Amino acid sequence: MKPLVDRKKVEALVREALAREIGAEQAAARDVDSAGALLIPPDRGVNIGEPYDPRVMPDLLRATPARIAVGRTGPRYKTNTMLRFRADHAAAKDAVVSEVDPGLLADLGLFELTTRAPDKPTFLQRPDLGRTLSDEARASLAERIGRAPTLVVIYGDGLSAAAINQHLATFHHALLPALASRGIAHAPPSSCAGRASR
Repeated sequence: MKPLVDRKKVEALVREALAREIGAEQAAARDVDSAGALLIPPDRGVNIGEPYDPRVMPDLLRATPARIAVGRTGPRYKTNTMLRFRADHAAAKDAVVSEVDPGLLADLGLFELTTRAPDKPTFLQRPDLGRTLSDEARASLAERIGRAPTLVVIYGDGLSAAAINQHLATFHHALLPALASRGIAHAPPSSCAGRASR
């Protein structure tokens, strides 16, 4: 599945708009946060005015990624905090509903297994079913791996197929040589979606 947002295209559009506003040279030097495909000013530790103990604030912010020290306007969050929260929430929802790219699995030579969760909504309501292989998957795995190897590698997408799409190839290409160098016999790696595969 293609990513929902082409971050490079978003970054190029932002730089183009910046170039029109502030000039090409300044726009090229400007840091553009395209990781979230949004340009929202930071909110942690900057919206609170004078903190009670300014010496402690940097340590608090380093200790957690949570939304602390974001400040308020009356009883409400400040605008940039609310926008960042909504953007993070949308990204989390996108990650949950995304699917693992079948081309990636094919390129890595992985075969797909299914879980006891028949579909994504069931998996979201009953994650325990997504952690258990279906009877068909168990039979298929037993047929494919033959005699019991030392290790069986099954990659699961859990709640973020986006993470698998982004990091699986790098991890997989690092794992196999590491296992071989240690003499660890393993079955052919496989992939298991949080729900039944298509």
